[in-house]
Formats: sequence, structure tokens, C-alpha cells
Amino acid sequence: MIILYDGVCLLCNRFVQFVVQRTSPSDCRLAPLQDFPTLAARQDSVWVCTSAGEWLSESDAVLYIVRHLRGWRWVQVGRVVPKSWRDAIYRYVARHRYGWFGQSDICLYPEAGRMLTPEEIQKLRHQQIGSLA
Repeated sequence: MIILYDGVCLLCNRFVQFVVQRTSPSDCRLAPLQDFPTLAARQDSVWVCTSAGEWLSESDAVLYIVRHLRGWRWVQVGRVVPKSWRDAIYRYVARHRYGWFGQSDICLYPEAGRMLTPEEIQKLRHQQIGSLA
């Protein structure tokens, strides 16, 4: 899976570190949303490209990520909550995340082996990512 996250959001960075500790580098690659100018208006959402090439955002993305974490599959019980409710909660937290958790002046990057290369980022920019904006 590929996870695009807000690189200056401290909550997002803590979540990414949490994910990195519970997945292998071959299972999870990362890039900050700031590397994707076409998604600038959507910085309040985490994006995931599944192994099937499908793009998910908001609560669907979080549930997909958590489903792939060692010891956290039980969180899938959240799927019983209607998507509209899950996304409303997600958006509420996203709106307040900087005030509650803070933000960095620069993008924070986890371990280098997890990050998409500049070539991979360029390729993604030209593929489906343009249709997400």
C-alpha cells in the first residue's frame, strides 16, 4: 500500500510512525501530500493506494491501513458504523488536528526506506492522482 499523509501535521506523523512500527517496508510506502500539488486542496485527508490500485481517503483509508497492522485488525469493527458518520468524525478531527496536536514548520519524514522516491512520486503524479484532486 502507498500512504499519502499531511507531512506537517503532528497527529498524521505520529500515525505514520505507528504504522511504520507495525508493517514491513515492502507492505507500506509513504509520501507527504505536500509532494502532490494537485492535492493541495485535500491536505485534510489521508490517501491510500491499495494493493489493487484503488485509492481510498478519509475513514476508508484509515480502516484499510489499520486492517494491515499487526495486532490491530479488531478495529475493523468500525466498518459497522455508517460511512457518512465515520467520515463526519474523520473530518471533525481533521479540521481540529493542528490546534489539538500541533504542526511542524517542515515536512517530517519517517525512515528513508519507506518513502517513495522522486521518480515514484513523479509517476504517481501522472497516473490516477490527477483524477483525485
